[in-house]
Amino acid sequence: MSSNGNSHTGITAVRPQDYPYAASLLAETVAAVKPLQAVSLSTEDLLHKLKASDSLSSFLCDCQEVFSSRSISAMLTELIEKHGASKSEVAKKAGISWVYLYQILTGRRHPSRNRIICIGLAIPCTLEEIQTLLNESGHARLNIRNRRDAIIIYSILHGLDVFQLNDNLFQAKEETL
Repeated sequence: MSSNGNSHTGITAVRPQDYPYAASLLAETVAAVKPLQAVSLSTEDLLHKLKASDSLSSFLCDCQEVFSSRSISAMLTELIEKHGASKSEVAKKAGISWVYLYQILTGRRHPSRNRIICIGLAIPCTLEEIQTLLNESGHARLNIRNRRDAIIIYSILHGLDVFQLNDNLFQAKEETL
């Protein structure tokens, strides 16, 4: 008969106390996975979790990994590097001064929704990257059901630059960037 009392399978029970390193490794893995589960929750799941929560502080503590902590300056710097763009070219293509871009990249200035779109086009970012920038900076994402936003989305998807986008907005009698 084996140590777990199962004589038919010959399997011996493994106890965490017999393997302290494995037990601590398992605990670390579980601790690392728990925040990832929170991050992967849908907005609807988070809303249900918030509604079912007994207290706001417990919800905020349990879901702290869901809340963005990345700054717009860090995200833009990362995207500029990812796309191999130079900062001076991004400023020029975005139609903003290099000083203003530097202030944004160092966190001294917070860009408007329009400036984020201009910088995203200048890098050039994908539509999803621009949507993420807008969302993470607290601005409204581009909405295809909004006429002006539809023109902006079209321009992003078709690789137009800021100046071509502004021409399209102007011709459509919409506010330019």
